[in-house]
Formats: sequence, structure tokens, C-alpha cells
Amino acid sequence: MEKSIFLSGSGGHGIQMAGKILVQALNTERINAAYSPRYGVEKRGGLSSCYLVISDGKIGNPRKPFHDLVVLMDQRSYGQFRDTVKEGGILVINSTMVKADGPARGGCTQMELPLMEIAQRLGNPKVISSVLLGLLAGMPGLIGEPERLKAEMLKLLARKPELIKLNEKAFEKGISLLRTE
Repeated sequence: MEKSIFLSGSGGHGIQMAGKILVQALNTERINAAYSPRYGVEKRGGLSSCYLVISDGKIGNPRKPFHDLVVLMDQRSYGQFRDTVKEGGILVINSTMVKADGPARGGCTQMELPLMEIAQRLGNPKVISSVLLGLLAGMPGLIGEPERLKAEMLKLLARKPELIKLNEKAFEKGISLLRTE
């Protein structure tokens, strides 16, 4: 079993943080996971994406041309990467910032979810990465124990104790998105 995941957005969407935390959580479950970042040349607001591979065997190159799960946070990412989802895969679009121009390629599931809107409603757009992590935790078959992913997130946020409760709430909102689908 091997799953390929691709996350993309602009700097500030927490793409790199989400990728790193997911891999750390999977590795604590003794699941092989690899992370490979990809950055634009801009200092702020540039394209930020990462490749993740989860496997029960050895992992070679995590940069695959097509992915089982693709999460696109902004319009630029959507324009560049919407066709990188495998047949039978899942394309998640941040509907707050992306106007989809049609359904995903044949054989894919397309989910349009207001990830940034949720973060804004919680009072801080920076918690969008926690909403994204909650969404990933709720994806069937992705991570065995969603609480482990939450624990890894909170461990990283320990240096900002004033934001822990807000990030916990954002994480829970992300998980709940899949319960309403």
C-alpha cells in the first residue's frame, strides 16, 4: 500500500507545517512516511507545496506526478495542479479562495470546503493549517489515530500557549468537515 499526497497553497497557509506534522505523526505510528517541500522564489506569498508519501514498504522518490489526495488552497495552485489527482483519488479545494471551473478529472472525487472561511470565523486566519490538519486526520484510511496527529500539532505549538485552544478548535472543525459530506 502506498498513498501519495500533494498539498499546495501560498506561503502563510501552513502547507509546510501541515506536511511535517503529518509525517511526524505517521512515523510515531511506525508507518513509513516521507515529506519533500517545494517553495517558490518569493519571500512571502509565494507558491508553497509539499509532496508526501505514506507506505508500508520503502519509499523512493516522494515526488510523484499523480496523487491519491491533492489539497489546493488558492487559485494559483488550482490552476497548476488540479489535474495531478489520480483516477479514483480525492481533490480538495479551499472554496474560500478557489473558484473551481468544473468537476475534477474523470474518476476523481472533488470536495470544495471553506477552509480559510473556517479559520477566519474562528478569529485568526493563521489557524488554517490546523483546519487542514483536522481535515487530513478525518480522511478515511490516512492516519490510524487522529488524536496522534493532534498531539503532534500541539507539541509544535507548545511555544505559543495562548494559541493552543484556538488551534485545537480549528483542528476539530477540520475533522467535522468530513462528517457533513
